[in-house]
Amino acid sequence: IAILKAATTSGVSMGVSLYNSVLTSCLNAGKWLTVIEHYDAMLGVVAPDKSTVQVVLKACEKGGDTEKALKVVGAAGKAGMALDRSMFTSVIMVCSGSQHIEKAGELFESALKTGVELEGSLYEALLKLYSSNNLSDKCIEVYQKFRT
Repeated sequence: IAILKAATTSGVSMGVSLYNSVLTSCLNAGKWLTVIEHYDAMLGVVAPDKSTVQVVLKACEKGGDTEKALKVVGAAGKAGMALDRSMFTSVIMVCSGSQHIEKAGELFESALKTGVELEGSLYEALLKLYSSNNLSDKCIEVYQKFRT
């Protein structure tokens, strides 16, 4: 983080790979909020890539920041970035953990429509979410999609 501050104040041009390295280091150190703060700061300087989005979504997942995860996914989509399995899994897990039932379901359907192969843990999270909210019909739908 000190490197980013020093580079920024001295006018050094930083590429996305440098930002990604710092964001990843912060995430690995358990500083998910710092990841989000530096992501916001980088937006005016350099365009994020898939690696950036993946790291920020993982930070949102760890911190349970659903609103930020949805904004990051929305911005990635507007920039023409195709979401991959890791991205879908992270944002759906954030939604599941924060009881954003409808949004989790929408993202799940979107992932299936785009042909992304989802992880078993994601199906499990959705089943728990629907089950804990007495949505047995949704549980059956997810289970059937998991089996196909």
